[in-house]
Amino acid sequence: KKNVNLQQKEGYVKQAISEGENLVILRFDGTVLASGNNDFGQCNVSNWTNIIKIKVGENFTIGLQDDNKEFVVGKRTATMKAAIEKMKEEEIENMKKENIAEIKRDEKNEKDRLEREKLEKEMIMAEEQKREEILKEETKKKEENKKLEIKELKVKEIEL
Repeated sequence: KKNVNLQQKEGYVKQAISEGENLVILRFDGTVLASGNNDFGQCNVSNWTNIIKIKVGENFTIGLQDDNKEFVVGKRTATMKAAIEKMKEEEIENMKKENIAEIKRDEKNEKDRLEREKLEKEMIMAEEQKREEILKEETKKKEENKKLEIKELKVKEIEL
């Protein structure tokens, strides 16, 4: 039994499973293809849509939709029933992991956003402080220039 998970960027195959003489392929668009021994109808998957996960046995094929509805073709056995339950449990566990990962991403994004806001505020405060310093310096220079002008006027008055 081989189970190959491929990345979406590599093509349109999301999952491919071979079991015995059968090969079942789940595409990223949620459709399923099957070929091989069809003695029990285990390859009759052409009308399946919105499938997110597949399981394959020698005599059966199972597809799971995102709403946890299952599609089953082939020979109904205890192994098949166990595979359905296992697949649902795995999907629930995957959903939990995805939710946790999403929460962590959201927390990190929020932390990053707050850090950016803090840095922006610090930059604004630094710019305002710099402007105040420049303004004080300009005011001081103007006062010094006025004092110089007054001194020069006094000197001219004395000279006169």
